[in-house]
Amino acid sequence: MLAAELREAQQRAAAQAGKRNQRHAARSRSRSISISNDTTLSQIQSSPLPVIMEAQQYSKIIDTIPVFSGNPHGNIHEWLDLVVLKFDMIGYTAIQKRRFIPQYLTGDALKLHLSHRDQLQGWDDYCVALVAAFPHVETTSRDMNLKLLRDRKQGITESFTDYYTAIFALCYKHDDEMTDLQILDWLKAGMNLQLYERLQGEEFVTPQALLRRAQRVELDTAVLDARKRESNHTVPRNKWLPTVNRSSNWAPPSFSSPSTFPPAYPPLIPPPIPYATNNFPPPAASSTFYSPNFDADVTPRSRRIVGVKTNF
Repeated sequence: MLAAELREAQQRAAAQAGKRNQRHAARSRSRSISISNDTTLSQIQSSPLPVIMEAQQYSKIIDTIPVFSGNPHGNIHEWLDLVVLKFDMIGYTAIQKRRFIPQYLTGDALKLHLSHRDQLQGWDDYCVALVAAFPHVETTSRDMNLKLLRDRKQGITESFTDYYTAIFALCYKHDDEMTDLQILDWLKAGMNLQLYERLQGEEFVTPQALLRRAQRVELDTAVLDARKRESNHTVPRNKWLPTVNRSSNWAPPSFSSPSTFPPAYPPLIPPPIPYATNNFPPPAASSTFYSPNFDADVTPRSRRIVGVKTNF
């Protein structure tokens, strides 16, 4: 039901925004200003320049009216004073103010209007209801620093040194006499969960001791991560070796001999070594070395077959 009313209110607001400039133009024309259109140019019969400037000023005033969402950090009094001032500059009556102000409400403020629009018909009653529903809360710098301390958390990739510096500064802004134990509590409250688990069970007396220990843990973690990344990118030494079958019929794998290729250049042949013939002694008499005698008779002789007796 509320969502349907919200859509209807948004549609009415859009329609009213489109008609808003038309109302201002009609209001300006009601001051005895007549305009006639010619085929070549527009002829303004009565005070053209002041009327155009007035319409432009009204348009600027309407466009600069801020919206109010009901945010607790928003100041309802300042917003209402500004809206009333701009409505008075345009010349709206109390009825027109009550009619047009919902166009500048969003969020919780618009929900309040939709829930009580039938009960709040007068302008004054409407303003009182807005102020009562969304009171302005005065916040001091001390309260703001306390809120910042509560909301400050260590980021996932943020180093503990940067987080420590920010918390230390906020603690001194909130209370310049804050003790070391209180600062330690604020540091642990927003610490990274993984780092907190690593340091759980350890006792620290000063914030500086916690800082040194956290820096050491972060350094060890960074070194371990670097080694893991290096091991993931390194190929194991025995990854490409053949798988050895440890069965009873196991035999060593046979590797084919590498194919021989002819050399790219001919082998070097050493030059012949000169030598003298007198360096070698003549063969002995009992030697079986055969030396042909070209001076002897070369008439062929009959061969004698060993083991066969012949009769002559």
